[in-house]
Amino acid sequence: MRHALTTSVVFAAITSFSVPANGNADLLDVVSRIDYGFYAGDVNVITAATSELERLRGDDAARSYYRAYAAWRSIQADVDASPRKRRERTAECINYSAELFDEPKWAVEAHVLAAACALWAEQAGGVRSGVYRVKALEAIDTARSLDRDNPRLLLVAATAVHSDESAGRGGSGLAAFAAALDRFDAQALAADLRPAWGRPETLAQMGAMELERGNTREARDLIERALLDAPGYRFALELQNALSLH
Repeated sequence: MRHALTTSVVFAAITSFSVPANGNADLLDVVSRIDYGFYAGDVNVITAATSELERLRGDDAARSYYRAYAAWRSIQADVDASPRKRRERTAECINYSAELFDEPKWAVEAHVLAAACALWAEQAGGVRSGVYRVKALEAIDTARSLDRDNPRLLLVAATAVHSDESAGRGGSGLAAFAAALDRFDAQALAADLRPAWGRPETLAQMGAMELERGNTREARDLIERALLDAPGYRFALELQNALSLH
């Protein structure tokens, strides 16, 4: 019931910050559905949107990017996926991203997305985790050489720092996420971010870290901001529930 009541609200809110005003309307609709599926934690929505994406005609570069994006969101949303399915989706994400490495309009975002996918695969463990770690760091370095202030790059780089911190390798995870949030906030009024993913995830992750540190006031503010960006965001709602126990 809760899922049904929030669906229309979540979809409307995500559409408002995820798609630019111009472009292929059918493609933008599919991308919004991918976003909704991720934030709501519904991999079936992402799967259906991916099938529709493959049937669309138009900008091949955009389709490649969002095909990679759909694979990544599927990896994140499908908590019950088999190791084989996760490997297949990771390969899709990295391979579709690689198609855009020489496309000036998409190169930075493609490297950022490839890094995000590789980091997620590394954190899942397995015999190839070291290989994915190298891929992620190489992609981050390349994206940094192209646009070191890209907010999604800063988010993915912060995720790598947080991974190091969790593994006892040092780092300053919260500060890195805060730097990413600063860039999201600075660019929100100055540019139409395309693609627009990342700010709710940054806010929610910072909220989780503040909650873990016992800073409930700071955590509450960050979690509420994440939910303003993406109402119904499953991870943020879980954090909100955890916060109510403090």
